[in-house]
This record gives sequence, C-alpha cells and structure tokens, in this order.
Amino acid sequence: MVAALAVGIPQMESVGSLPMVINAIAGAGVCVAGYLVRKQRKSGAYLIVAAWALPTVVGMLDGGGAKPGNLLLLVALIGLVPNWKHLH
Repeated sequence: MVAALAVGIPQMESVGSLPMVINAIAGAGVCVAGYLVRKQRKSGAYLIVAAWALPTVVGMLDGGGAKPGNLLLLVALIGLVPNWKHLH
C-alpha cells in the first residue's frame, strides 16, 4: 500500500486524482465485500465483481481504454465460485 501511494501521489500531478480516488473506492468496496462474504452473503460476491470492474469501466469512460482488472480480485472471484452454494 505504501508503494502504491509512493507511485500514485507523484502521478496525480500529471494524470489527475481520478484514478487514485476510483481505486480507493474500489479498495473500500473490497473491504466491505470481504466482511459480507465472511458473513456468507451473496451481496459480498457481487460487490467484489463491482470493485473488480469499476476501475476498468471508469478508465473506458475517461478515454483511457480498457485495462485488465486486478489479478488478486480475479483469484478471489474464482475462489467464490465453488463456494457459491454456501452464500445466501
């Protein structure tokens, strides 16, 4: 996290603060999703999907093009699929 801030803060001068704000919102969403999945809620899985897609969608709307989502979030989604029946 410190390394991301060390790289992201100087980059805000050239790109603007929108990518950093979007990633912070997605990160907060993942934290909430983790809590919901721990409580066995399907809404947590949907929130992980939204957090995975949010930076890509905003990047496309901003004109930056499509970029792949975070690999760790993709692994979390793959881990949720076999356990889907346990979520309610």
